[in-house]
Amino acid sequence: MSIQTFLEDLNTGNLKGYTDAELQQYEEELTALTLKSYDDFAESYLKTVHTEDLTLIKYQEMEIFAARLPKNSHILILAAGSGDEITFFKEKGFTVEAIEPSAAFAQHLKGHQVTHGTLTDLSAFNDSSFDAAFCHAGILHLPDVKGHNIGAEKAFSEVSRTLKSKGYLFQHVRAGSGAYIQKETGRFFQLYSEDRLKELGESHGLKTVLASHIYKAPLPESFKEWISMTYQKV
Repeated sequence: MSIQTFLEDLNTGNLKGYTDAELQQYEEELTALTLKSYDDFAESYLKTVHTEDLTLIKYQEMEIFAARLPKNSHILILAAGSGDEITFFKEKGFTVEAIEPSAAFAQHLKGHQVTHGTLTDLSAFNDSSFDAAFCHAGILHLPDVKGHNIGAEKAFSEVSRTLKSKGYLFQHVRAGSGAYIQKETGRFFQLYSEDRLKELGESHGLKTVLASHIYKAPLPESFKEWISMTYQKV
């Protein structure tokens, strides 16, 4: 069965004929496509990622999130990318660790405490070891297969495990429904509704404490609407 057929079945919810092993295989294939894309254009991405309006939105959200955290908090950055979040939270006086799936980006971040790995496997980190986790546009590259411990479900399970009681999680994703592979880059994208994000959190012991919809004018029309969610572990 082709990856395109799997995407069609994912979007219609017609996954009853798939074994867990097959679902895991398709998740790994989609992740491999996305990581190849990021590895291939990492250098150009790092040169162009800092669009003024987008950077302002991101830093405003980090300021709001940081204001919730206790002094000397230990933070895990999920999908560290360009490293902006690492630098920001370090400058706030927090202890910061990170995980980055792309080998090219991980190499760029070698001056920081960064683990090269996926968001669905946080085995490098102990249970209840972080006061907070911050994920800006990370899980949108993971398939949302409801009721199966892969993709987005696995990522939420893993980050919840690593958070201390009352710890916070920030997620930032594209708003919408469905999933697709972007023709221009080969990256996989999963879109999310606010209700689904709340459900994902609740099913892994994370209560939604703040939700906001953001319209990013500089981006192409299909990329403009985003959702930011802040959760607290109960």
